[in-house]
Amino acid sequence: MPVGIGCPSALVEVDPKDANDWTNGKALLATGSPFPPAKTPNALIYPGLGFGAMLSKSRHMTDSMIIAGALRLASLSPALSDPDDALLPDFADAPKVNFEVGVAVAEQAILEGSAGVEWSKDQVREDASKKVWLPVYGEFTYDEQGEM
Repeated sequence: MPVGIGCPSALVEVDPKDANDWTNGKALLATGSPFPPAKTPNALIYPGLGFGAMLSKSRHMTDSMIIAGALRLASLSPALSDPDDALLPDFADAPKVNFEVGVAVAEQAILEGSAGVEWSKDQVREDASKKVWLPVYGEFTYDEQGEM
């Protein structure tokens, strides 16, 4: 699976169109650069990396923490159950995906000793579920006269 990570786009390692042409349409492509339709939404990994670092109170984001988050994201691929399905989860699932990425990052931080918390790896999921921000807003009624 070619993953073009060069930024700016002019420095990308491989143009997704070329990779697709070279493999007769069999390449799995992902890139953070704007190459439709291979653009990978950063919203499926970066919020989870940050959430995991905050959960674990780690002062550093280590390579192994990033890898743990990326592996958790990969484990959520719809293509694992259907090879013809999408490589990445649907963007609508970003909150659930980032929760899982965050848990994986925090677990890794605890395992490697870079976490600033005193709890065990087994406590991460429970603690994470208590710290998830949910964008729930109250209902407001518009009053044209401004009397309410």
